[in-house]
This record gives sequence, structure tokens and C-alpha cells, in this order.
Amino acid sequence: MKSQKNKTIDMTQGPLLKPLILFILPIVGRSVFQQLYNTVESVVVVYPITWATCAVTFIFIFARLMVSLKDHAMHSGHPEYWS
Repeated sequence: MKSQKNKTIDMTQGPLLKPLILFILPIVGRSVFQQLYNTVESVVVVYPITWATCAVTFIFIFARLMVSLKDHAMHSGHPEYWS
């Protein structure tokens, strides 16, 4: 059987820079991947939803404008629009 080495890092004795860097690397790496995930999610999920919402809003505004113009034409005294 192979003997297992003890992988603990003692930060109370000896040089501080190397153990500190080894301690910080996983935290920084996790933060970078989390930021990358959030960026990709916003491009893939939020961006299309935003455009879809804008398109639906435009359709409702355009439909309301057309109804308003029709109502205005019907009540403006032009007999050809009274049907």
C-alpha cells in the first residue's frame, strides 16, 4: 500500500505568501467562474426575454393606436367610415 501524504498547510509557521496564494486560488477561481456563468446567463436568457417583451409591448401600443385612429375616423363625420 502506498502511504498517504498529509496535505495540510500550516499557515502559522514559515513563509506566508505561498500558503496564502494556495488558499486564495480556489476562491478567486470560483469567483471568476461565477461571473462567467452570470454573464452567459444574461446573454442567453435575459437578452431574448427583453427583446420579446419589447416586441409584445410594441404590438399592444400599435394595436391601441390603430383602434384609436379607427374610433377617431368613425366619430369625425366621414360617412365612408361609419360601417
